[in-house]
Amino acid sequence: MVERVADVVDDLQNQVNSIDEPDLYVEPQTPLEEYQQEIRECREWKEEHPEMWQTFFKDELDVETYAFCILPTETREKLVN
Repeated sequence: MVERVADVVDDLQNQVNSIDEPDLYVEPQTPLEEYQQEIRECREWKEEHPEMWQTFFKDELDVETYAFCILPTETREKLVN
C-alpha cells in the first residue's frame, strides 16, 4: 500500500516537473519596432477613416510623421540619437 502511494506521488511529481510553464516575460519592443508598430496602426486608422484623416490633417501630414509625433518622448529621443 505504501509503495503504491509512493509510486503515485512520484508519478505526480514527474508530471508536474515535466509541464512546461509558459514564459511570462515579454521582451519589450525596441524603439524602432515601437515606431514601426505605430506606423502600422496609423495607416490602418487612415484607411478605416479616410474622411476623418482628411479633415484633421488634409494633405499636410504623412502617416510616418504623425506616428513619430505621437510616440513617447523617450522613444523619439532614442530614435533621433
